[in-house]
Amino acid sequence: MNERVRGQVDRYYRPRAAEMNRRQRRLHKVQLAFTAAAVVLGAISSVFQAGWASAWVATVTTMTAAVTADIAATRYAYQELEFSRTAAELETPAARTASHPRATRKPLVAAWRLCRRGRW
Repeated sequence: MNERVRGQVDRYYRPRAAEMNRRQRRLHKVQLAFTAAAVVLGAISSVFQAGWASAWVATVTTMTAAVTADIAATRYAYQELEFSRTAAELETPAARTASHPRATRKPLVAAWRLCRRGRW
C-alpha cells in the first residue's frame, strides 16, 4: 500500500501541482505583457496624437481582459493548492507507516479509503 500511495504522490499529485503552477505563471506573464503594451500604446496615443495607437489600446485591453478571465475561470492557483495539499496528506500516513515497520497500517488504509470515496 505504501508503494501505491508513494507512486500517486510522486507520479500524479506533485507533477500536476507543478504543471498548474507553470500554467498560472505563464498566463500571469502574458497578462502583465498585455497590460504593459496597453499602457505604452495609451501613452503614445496621448503624447503623439497617434490615432492608430488608440485603436490598438482597445484591442490590447480586450486581450488582457480575456487572459484575466481565463486565469479566473481555470483557477490554476486553486488546483495547484489542492494537488499539493492532497500529496502532503497522502505522504503523512505513508511516512508514518514507512518509519515504523511494525506500526499498524490502519491510518494508511483509512486515508486510502477516504481518497477513493472522494472525501479526502
